[in-house]
Amino acid sequence: MTKRIIVGFVAMVMAVTVCRAESFYLKEDKTGEVYGPFPIKDGGKVELGEATYTIVKKVTIKLTLPQKLKRTIIPKMDFRNAGMRSVIDFLRQASIDYSPPSEEKHKGVNLILLLKGQPEPKVTFQARELSLKDALEAVASVTELNLRVEGNVVYIEPRD
Repeated sequence: MTKRIIVGFVAMVMAVTVCRAESFYLKEDKTGEVYGPFPIKDGGKVELGEATYTIVKKVTIKLTLPQKLKRTIIPKMDFRNAGMRSVIDFLRQASIDYSPPSEEKHKGVNLILLLKGQPEPKVTFQARELSLKDALEAVASVTELNLRVEGNVVYIEPRD
């Protein structure tokens, strides 16, 4: 019974940590009996067999650039004959402001506009609840520019 509670404890700690709760309960599958609440204390120890685990309330996970582009959701965009530099500046700031919660220490996306001597395109575009990836693709499409991802940078540049 103790081993089952410890295994359940580890699973619940992981699940509850994501939800940012301060305590959790354990429910016995066979009897339906509920135990708890148990506090989630940062630095608390949990033993499972011979291994000891430390409870960490806040875990920072660094997303890959493609994940960050998909998970950054911009609530509203409204560009009316806006210069492309202004649009990219808005998207760069939006990548910080609406960065996924897991990215507290790694907010923002590197966006670089390379016009290579071409005139700055104007953008008229409205959208709601769009991922940064979809926003960049839409803006690139209406301005006939290309997106290129290299390392940790998204380049917006003329099509070849």
